Amino acid sequence: MPILVALGSFTLSAQADDARVAKWQGEGWQLLQTYCIDCHNADYQEAELDLSPFEELSHAEANPDLWNRVLQMVRFGAMPPDDAALPSDEERRTLGDALDNAVFNVTCDLRPKAGRVTARRLNRVEYNHSIRDLFGVDLDVTADFPSDEVGGGFDNNADVLAMPPMLLEKYVDAAEKVAAAVLFDPNSLKKQTLEMSGERIAIVGEGHTESFYGRLFPSESFAWVEFELDLPGVYRVRLTGTAASKERAPQGVAVYDAEGKPLFADAFRHADDGGNQSSSFSHEFPAGQTRLIVATVEGLPEDIKELDLSSLSRFDGIDRLDEAALAEGRELFEKSLEVNREIDWESMDFVFRKLSIDGPSDFPKEALPPSQSEIVKRVPNRRGDRYTEVERSAKVCLKPLLERAFRGPVDEDTVDRYAGLVKAATDRGASFHRGLQDAITGMLVSPRFLFRVELPAPGIEPDEQGEYRLTDFQLATRLSYFLWSSLPDEELLKLAKDGKLKDAEVLSRQIDRMLADDRSKSLSQQFAAQWLGLRNLDGMPRDPALFPTYSPELVESMIGETERLFMDVLRNNRPVGELLDADYTYVDARLADYYGLDRPADAADEEFVRVDLVDSPRRGILTHASVLTLTSYPTRTSPVLRGKWILESVLGTPPPEPPPNVPELEANEEATAHLSVREQLAIHRANPSCASCHRVMDQLGFGFEDFDAIGNYRGGDGVDASGELPGGRSFNGGKELAETLRKSESSRFAMTATEKLLAFALGRELSPADRCITEQIAGESEADDFRLADLLKRVVASRPFQYFQAEPGASHDSQ
Repeated sequence: MPILVALGSFTLSAQADDARVAKWQGEGWQLLQTYCIDCHNADYQEAELDLSPFEELSHAEANPDLWNRVLQMVRFGAMPPDDAALPSDEERRTLGDALDNAVFNVTCDLRPKAGRVTARRLNRVEYNHSIRDLFGVDLDVTADFPSDEVGGGFDNNADVLAMPPMLLEKYVDAAEKVAAAVLFDPNSLKKQTLEMSGERIAIVGEGHTESFYGRLFPSESFAWVEFELDLPGVYRVRLTGTAASKERAPQGVAVYDAEGKPLFADAFRHADDGGNQSSSFSHEFPAGQTRLIVATVEGLPEDIKELDLSSLSRFDGIDRLDEAALAEGRELFEKSLEVNREIDWESMDFVFRKLSIDGPSDFPKEALPPSQSEIVKRVPNRRGDRYTEVERSAKVCLKPLLERAFRGPVDEDTVDRYAGLVKAATDRGASFHRGLQDAITGMLVSPRFLFRVELPAPGIEPDEQGEYRLTDFQLATRLSYFLWSSLPDEELLKLAKDGKLKDAEVLSRQIDRMLADDRSKSLSQQFAAQWLGLRNLDGMPRDPALFPTYSPELVESMIGETERLFMDVLRNNRPVGELLDADYTYVDARLADYYGLDRPADAADEEFVRVDLVDSPRRGILTHASVLTLTSYPTRTSPVLRGKWILESVLGTPPPEPPPNVPELEANEEATAHLSVREQLAIHRANPSCASCHRVMDQLGFGFEDFDAIGNYRGGDGVDASGELPGGRSFNGGKELAETLRKSESSRFAMTATEKLLAFALGRELSPADRCITEQIAGESEADDFRLADLLKRVVASRPFQYFQAEPGASHDSQ
């Protein structure tokens, strides 16, 4: 049975409902009365919380968020406080399970709903990726966009992706830049006319300057010029000069490139009193600095039209144009020439008066944007200065582009509107290509591109739960922005057009294909990086006196390690718990040296390669330098931050906010400066308001005290990295703690991963009603040890992913 079957519904009989109420009254409510009601009742509401309504289980249905918060406080151990009567470990588990069952049943007895997702604006990464995949050009035009807000831990959360007026202006500017970058307008071609004469002509060997500032040289010498071209393309080169000797005229002259390859040759006649002959040729030059050599040549045919350039050999004096000769010539470019009025003309062979270059007249194909040929599939004919059948040609060019950009079919009226922009441009005298640029700009500021709006197809009615199933095109879009943070490719759109994408087997194969694609790295760079907090490493300071090896380049390597381990576990469908205790990792040369690990000698320095950690004190992401640096202060480690990170990112149980008026732990406080961090935290825990949270959080953080504030291993004598978790689970060091968490907390970590995947996939924060879905996904994956790709596929198969709610009467017609 394939994984990708829509995850189901939940029902409960009245008899089971009565049994559930009785169980709550006999277990959960009794424990709340014993340990909690004294401080949280109608008359005395500590922290403004009254738990007396918890007697009735129906209260959970109306207030699932409140019940969930109480559950977190109980499981975490934050309540009751240490100065109150405390339940035993067994009683705490019983109360936690009772609260958990209550919340689960009230949200899952009802048929689970997909939930409503706000129209989603593309965030900065999604915008850039969509431009990249739409045009095949990797551009970053969002650098000056305002930062995207984060909601629920992710910056693709629809509820926080607003559209302020300033951003709309940025989108217009970006669209114009993209249009100009992906489609070249030949009419905008910048022409260059350059002329090199007089002092701009350098000579290697004997040379002179005559009265008209022509440069004379004998056959043993040669001349060269240098110039800068703004654009690549085909240029017209014109060589002007004359044979120096009337007796030996005509004089053969050749033009060579900087490597000595012949480009052109002609025979120059003699002209008295400053007369000239000009010969020209066309050649394709790259942009940038270009050098040409002019030298005499013998043996040209009498009829120059019969010349075969391949018969000319490479210029044999090229080696004389070394760095010293180039430097000498460039120095003379800036000086005035000294005219020689006593030249022995018969000993000279050529008078080089000038070389001019004009163009480009055309571009080489490789100089055009790769997207040019994909966009411009047809160009209208011209009659005089007017185009004919502009709109017909424009529609041929624009329809496939609009379908990709808008991620689905476009009707003829839509295509006509954009073709009309091209027609308007040509009517005012602009080129057809300029008109296409206008249409592309309009397309990129359309809400159909900038927003992902899911509305029912015309004529489609909601199901019995009042929800709509995604169309194949909507499913393709959700899937591609989940896995690639980008728009669907042609294969997804073709399957959607054929109505095949909803098929479970087809969808599963597409997920496999998309994960194997390089674009799936977005899951590590966007999803994993935000889940684990890696983005916060950018610009995170460290005291250079204490950590001189810390650098932005090292941070980049740290992040690269964690992202690659995540992708390895995902693409190979390994158990998600392997992220916690993997005995291998990925390092480049910089990180391998930092960790003291060997890597293959033939691997490039910047290449990340897999290495074993069998004899290393490191295991999994918990001992990655990225996480260890992220959870430290600029000058020291922080067991509190490290323990808090594990609670939030691994166990999915964020600690409550600290009580008001409780000072933070300060390392330089006079009274405690002489104490170790462990001893300072012991004093901190003496406050009953702090102890309930810190007794778990600190123990988790102590396990990583064998790593310093930038993730360097420092274990050994004098370092206490021991700790003990509830239930007597003791450990010593990060390696043992990672292995302990893998053994005892795999299911909780899998649940955390599932919740994060679903929230990222949907672009919204999860609600208590989503609990039944995440429980089912994790539960169905447990038998196979919670394999990560399987969790992801079950997220895609879930009702919240494949269905949506809409306002009554809303449809794509109204859009």
